[in-house]
Amino acid sequence: FTNSTGRVQRFFPMVEPRFEAWPEGELLQQLGRQLGAADLPGHYDPGEGSRRLSEAVPAFRGISLDTLDDDGSELA
Repeated sequence: FTNSTGRVQRFFPMVEPRFEAWPEGELLQQLGRQLGAADLPGHYDPGEGSRRLSEAVPAFRGISLDTLDDDGSELA
């Protein structure tokens, strides 16, 4: 999550759903596959997504789920 001041932060669910629910990344992958994006990976991996964002977008360079601590990180 990137807030309005440009701080990238991790967040975790506060409450587990009492029913079967997919993470939004998995839902978007399912939708993409249905729309013909056959090259999507078999499962959603938030860590991999954050690493790819870090490599592709200069403002996120060096920031990923692997590097964030409890205080988050400022965008470059």
